[in-house]
Amino acid sequence: FKVKLQEETNHYELYTRTTANSSKQIQGIDFEASFAPTSSFENIRYILVIAAAESMQPYPLDISNAFQTNIESDPNERVHISIPPFYLEYFFAKWPDHPLQGTPADLLCLQALRSMQGSKDAGRKWYTLLKSICVNELNMVMSTSDNAILSWSLKGHKALLAISTDDILMAASNSFLYDKLKACFDNHFNYTTSPGNVIRYLNTRIIISPHGISLDITDHIIRNVFHAYWKEKKAPYQSSPFPLKSEFEMTLFIAPPLTGKDLKDIEIRHHGSLYKWASTLQYLVQRTRIDLGYAVMHLSGYMASPNKPIFDVLHQCMAYLYHHPHKPIMYPRKPLHFHQPKLEMHFGGGKAEYLKQYKSFLEAYTDADLAQELRERRSTTSIALLTNGVATHWEISKQSEPTGATSSAELFALHKGVSKVSDLRNFSSSIGYPIGDPSIMYEDNAGTIKAISSDRNTPTHRHHDFKIASILYHKQKGSVQVAYSKSENMLADPNTKPYGGKTLSSKIDQLIGTRFYPPKDSPHYNLLFNSPETSIERLTTSS
Repeated sequence: FKVKLQEETNHYELYTRTTANSSKQIQGIDFEASFAPTSSFENIRYILVIAAAESMQPYPLDISNAFQTNIESDPNERVHISIPPFYLEYFFAKWPDHPLQGTPADLLCLQALRSMQGSKDAGRKWYTLLKSICVNELNMVMSTSDNAILSWSLKGHKALLAISTDDILMAASNSFLYDKLKACFDNHFNYTTSPGNVIRYLNTRIIISPHGISLDITDHIIRNVFHAYWKEKKAPYQSSPFPLKSEFEMTLFIAPPLTGKDLKDIEIRHHGSLYKWASTLQYLVQRTRIDLGYAVMHLSGYMASPNKPIFDVLHQCMAYLYHHPHKPIMYPRKPLHFHQPKLEMHFGGGKAEYLKQYKSFLEAYTDADLAQELRERRSTTSIALLTNGVATHWEISKQSEPTGATSSAELFALHKGVSKVSDLRNFSSSIGYPIGDPSIMYEDNAGTIKAISSDRNTPTHRHHDFKIASILYHKQKGSVQVAYSKSENMLADPNTKPYGGKTLSSKIDQLIGTRFYPPKDSPHYNLLFNSPETSIERLTTSS
């Protein structure tokens, strides 16, 4: 049940929802599987890049009661559930003379007179229904890379559809496609929609204008993070989400785990467990806040056994977020160019050099920091994929195995970045936007590039022969091309080690596309920076 507090002190109501397990899934085989694909948010960002460049209009739709049995099944089908605990005691106390008196509970069942919510396979049934409508009735084509993304071409116009359970985002080049989709949905279920230049989708605000498409999660941060963590207090200023002192890593490493009363007391002071806040911040990183990646990676690594220094990291990350709540991503109206001029670079004297910084439709920055984490001596991998000049995909993670040299750690990151680029290229092709020329993989370690370009394995890299072969395969296939980047131009660098101040903000600004922000006198800019919901004053005026 859900507890809903009332305005009167110590008054509350309990709200319950009847659920049932009516699935045919078998325990030990497929019982834990939901079979309901949900589009990844990074692919949603990619759709918004295309929508901005192709002048498509995004439309949100929210299906009402998507998991109700009268939507996903035959409305005439009877739904039966087993007897809930203590139900018979209640039933026979109310009707003591009923002829079923004394019948064992396992021989009885209940028939639901109304729709039922919460069955184990409800997600799979809902997705099957929605897929049949979109594919069979509207002739949409499902992406082979992401089964929750569909493309649609009709009368020379295009549309892309992203499904996240019962939330749908459609980007259409013409409004008649949106009207046709609504007319089709009207025959099957109820839904709500709120089209316009400012829409909400999965706690994210999306603003559409002739300057492009921006997205931010500021309102969610203020309502669900600040009010819960800071209450009425103001946070001390922090320019970095992670402590910058080099000795802090050792402090974090040697500190013993908190247990018992000590752990409970520190969780009370921070208004929740480390697991709660790390999960909350990870959600922000997955949406738009790439600048929190390094700190959140550390917080996630200590969820099972938190210590005092990791709560200090949490406090500093929250203070940084308090003073930097608004970091919108801006996707420009810049036309898509899938074919680019060739990269001008050469190798000489064992070093990789570039003649000019090359910009392609899809480019990736990969970086690693050797053994930054002291507990297991694993290196940190940071990957940033830029589409049409702005970040759409990113990943910050610990490498799965320790490495003995910087070039080996960089090679590990580069291999993972190439795999991610290959997946994105396949996804782009599956929705009707194939990328022709190679995607550029920027790497700031000359030794790593030399290891790839060499036709022999060195003692340092011989245990990475599979990774090198995989990179060479994609290179020979024409999918990627590896290029050298100076460290000051390496955009993946901020999430391999602690950064703060101008160093952090300058590179994050390049990733989120601040150079494409609308003019200050435009309505888009006013909505983005001067609207009440993005004002930090809400922290002190709202209780």
